[in-house]
Amino acid sequence: MTALDPRPRVLVLDVNETLSDLSHLRRLVEEAGLPWTIVDLWFAQVLRDGFALAAVGEEAGFADIAAHCLRQLAPDLDDELVDTFVRAFAQLPLHRDVAPGLRALARQGVPVVTLSNGSASVAETLLERDGLRDTVGQVLSVEGAGGWKPAAAAYQVALDACGLDDPADAAMVAVHPWDLHGAEHAGLRTVWVNRRGSTYPTYFAAPDLTVRSFEHLASELT
Repeated sequence: MTALDPRPRVLVLDVNETLSDLSHLRRLVEEAGLPWTIVDLWFAQVLRDGFALAAVGEEAGFADIAAHCLRQLAPDLDDELVDTFVRAFAQLPLHRDVAPGLRALARQGVPVVTLSNGSASVAETLLERDGLRDTVGQVLSVEGAGGWKPAAAAYQVALDACGLDDPADAAMVAVHPWDLHGAEHAGLRTVWVNRRGSTYPTYFAAPDLTVRSFEHLASELT
């Protein structure tokens, strides 16, 4: 038995950083003469502004927020480079554990969907490029939900798309504790992908299951 017994009817996967690896974006930024550390600050500011909008029941496109925040951090960047860096989110490599993990979940018959604060087309591109599109059912975005994750309405997008009346029939899988905290409050079960051996924040609701990788997750659901 695992902390996810009974097995969820659907796994809902976050995309940015959970599936995709930001290290490639850091290299692109360095090649443009900027410190690689700007990427983490940039992503944090994108989330900050998206969360602020969600807190008042509003939303804006991920790409629009990302472009604005990058211009604030690096005002000397020309529009072409800003656009290149924003589009790079769709060209990031997947973490090495993702492909074998998703294939293992597919072999086990575990239904999987993705749910992103960004465009669904980004997740589509990531999965198709690595030949993994057939391992995932629906590729979903919170666009139109009235706010980004961790707003409850964002998780409802996945529940509605999967036809689930009971949120506990789904488990949110993410590297971000804030995402899992929101999912828990929306009634979903939660899985923390802790690749770095980090400590989970005590001020967030603890995840139902912690795994080291997607391969580890698949083994826990065998």
